[in-house]
Amino acid sequence: AYCDHYLHLWEDDGRAYIQKSFHPDNLALELNDPNNVFWLIYLDNQLVGFLKIKLTTQFENEKNALELERIYLIKAAAGRGIG
Repeated sequence: AYCDHYLHLWEDDGRAYIQKSFHPDNLALELNDPNNVFWLIYLDNQLVGFLKIKLTTQFENEKNALELERIYLIKAAAGRGIG
């Protein structure tokens, strides 16, 4: 899903970001961190994306906040009112 929308933002077609953010070791750390919640997004019983929420985060002026860190949808799901 990331590749469907964001590769044009990178000089290296996103290779460094993808290697860092989606490497199996890094994903395992994120999935096992109780501060992170992942949601799978389905449309018509088909997996079309995911989102990641950080339950606690440090924002300058907010004490009780959570952060929507990622929301990625496949291209076929874009524009369907899901995001």
